[in-house]
Amino acid sequence: PAIVVHCVAHCHVGAMALWAVPGAGACAGSCAGADAACFEPEGSATTSRWVYTGSREGSYVPSVSYQHVPSVSYQRVGEGGGDWRQEWTTTSWGSKPRKCCLWLLPCVLLLPALVFGMLLLSGSSATKADAHSEALVKAQSMPFNCSEGGLWSLAKKNWCCKMFGRGCNALPRRQAPPPLPPPLPPPPPPPPSLPTP
Repeated sequence: PAIVVHCVAHCHVGAMALWAVPGAGACAGSCAGADAACFEPEGSATTSRWVYTGSREGSYVPSVSYQHVPSVSYQRVGEGGGDWRQEWTTTSWGSKPRKCCLWLLPCVLLLPALVFGMLLLSGSSATKADAHSEALVKAQSMPFNCSEGGLWSLAKKNWCCKMFGRGCNALPRRQAPPPLPPPLPPPPPPPPSLPTP
């Protein structure tokens, strides 16, 4: 019998969860194969119907029975021997992810995070390299390296003291004595004496 299968595709926005019934012909693979690989229908129903083809293009002929109630049944007579054919229609509904594909979601979500992290790391190392090369250029353009220890010439001491406050004379500076406290105010005058009677 000729089998015609119609597919019913359901699309879930964001997941692109289109799936197709096996053998669905033009409907299959609407998501480049990911639909059939990662999603399956939740359920399906198969129905049949009889289609008149005429001109001996079918495989069945009708047979009418009049027992109790008239009814029609079809007998197979071979391809090109009858005027009727049977069509099968499978309708599927819903979709659910296959268990083997559930690992795919975390991988897809982690991939952009990994790329972003790699970009951040490469950017920070480039910044460190730029700062290091800038410090080398500065060190090469300075007449003295003030971070070195050892004996310094007078010119180096003066230059490092002026530019970075390093190598200045280590003699302690004399501190000015603290200011003297203000003088005490004069004592108050004695109270006036009272006349005696």
